Amino acid sequence: MPDLILYLEDVIKVAREPLLFNEKAVEANFEYKIRIGNVKKITLKARGGTFKIAFNQGQSSVSFIQLADGISYNEDLVDTREDFMIYFQSSTAGAILEIIAWR
Repeated sequence: MPDLILYLEDVIKVAREPLLFNEKAVEANFEYKIRIGNVKKITLKARGGTFKIAFNQGQSSVSFIQLADGISYNEDLVDTREDFMIYFQSSTAGAILEIIAWR
């Protein structure tokens, strides 16, 4: 059984360190960015407004996923680069993007 646990930790890259961000879109329709870094799992949740989320700078109004207020987006079993960034904007000033990530 110990061999199986070591195998799973190596293959699945078990996450151990939680990161929590509450990022406010102070201005409406303005692209913000946040550096997330290397993570294994990430969940995004919109609070107080609808968000447009992109993974490339300048794309949050062109090529994006949209999260309505109260909706979550989750990715598991990922392995992002150390310079991984999320770009976001909201049509509602003061809306908050909740981000829970695991390293």
